[in-house]
Amino acid sequence: MLQELNEQSISQKYPISMRYARDERVWRYAHIHPTGGNGRGRPMMATDKGVERGAFLGAQVAGANTVTWACVGTVVANQFKDGYLLCQGGFVHRIRSNTGGATITLTLEDTFAACEAIAAGRYGLLLENPYANVRAHATCNGGASGSGLCVGINTIDVTSDYYVWLQTWGPAGVIATPATLGDAEGEIALCVGENVGDEVGITTGHGKQIIGHSMPCAAINWENENFMILDLCIRP
Repeated sequence: MLQELNEQSISQKYPISMRYARDERVWRYAHIHPTGGNGRGRPMMATDKGVERGAFLGAQVAGANTVTWACVGTVVANQFKDGYLLCQGGFVHRIRSNTGGATITLTLEDTFAACEAIAAGRYGLLLENPYANVRAHATCNGGASGSGLCVGINTIDVTSDYYVWLQTWGPAGVIATPATLGDAEGEIALCVGENVGDEVGITTGHGKQIIGHSMPCAAINWENENFMILDLCIRP
């Protein structure tokens, strides 16, 4: 491998969100947000660093895989590469590339279907790949700077603006809330994502994401933090 699972890199070695499997475990390749560095064992959250909300679409032509987009602000070239375009009507397309500026051209992985053909002036949404800029906890849960979606666990200490592998499936060491997780095998682990000390637990409440189940072992303390083995079910 160009970049081992326990390594991070200042330069990108693989496509963002690339999948790697080893035994029953799965990892996804991710970029850490410019202010998202943190210690190991924490749920990493998708951020809204690269969202263009309420921008206008150019005409969508059946059979075409390009569209002109008038941005609310400005974007850089390929900021949304491997991300997603949401069209009015609920249609979603993966983005192959984009030009930069205030008015840009999006090139899509697939073509518009006949039922999607609409005139210019409709609304849509651009979203970066969920693994393009990830960070731990805090404002990423439902706030202005994040979606609240946990996309993986950092299994090493991660540095801001670096590229890493995040584990998404199978047994992983995760920092747990001692009072709520780790006393019983099979407890459901919910991602809270608000504070460093309250990231994963089985606390009740709506809107919490199930990221895994506790395995049959007690939490262990390392450098004043409690780690549990969770059987992750974030993304297979």
